Amino acid sequence: KRRLVVEHVCEDVLAGTTKVVVFTGRRKDCEALTKALRTKLDKLSIEVFTGHGGDSLSAREDAVTEFVEEDGAAVFVGTTDAFGEAIDGLQCTDSVYFALLPWTPGQVTQAEGRFSRHGSDRPVLITYLIAEGTVDEHVADLLLDKLEDVADITLDEEAEGLADTLSGVGDEEELIKSILEVNCE
Repeated sequence: KRRLVVEHVCEDVLAGTTKVVVFTGRRKDCEALTKALRTKLDKLSIEVFTGHGGDSLSAREDAVTEFVEEDGAAVFVGTTDAFGEAIDGLQCTDSVYFALLPWTPGQVTQAEGRFSRHGSDRPVLITYLIAEGTVDEHVADLLLDKLEDVADITLDEEAEGLADTLSGVGDEEELIKSILEVNCE
């Protein structure tokens, strides 16, 4: 799956996407993805910033600041637990990949909230990479069940929308049209 994440990120950067973030769930994955992306993107002079829970809060904040201040394209790889809450600055992101899903609806909502905050100056495309026949698929099913329950009980439209996204519900053509309209404005 790491190879797939690296391919998607490199495609985005080569297509002109300026700021790309990858969230994963484990330090080991964070470090491996960072190493693979640096190997691929170094020859293009594209910086890859990183951080996880093993780094101090100030080191994580510094990594986000450097990512934000980087002129041109840049990639940030971090763990959801280390950056999913209480760290601001990622609202300059164009594209996000969740390489490993968080386990709870609250974690997903908080993590997504890093990218659409006050001060957001551009639309962001959030992609959940879920490999069929893996633990990812099982976690997605569990998360989907939880999100549907949260949406039913609280009438939370955000949870309902996220549940629809994860389950693949929705008009694909309408989604593509809305993305193109936003990008053309």
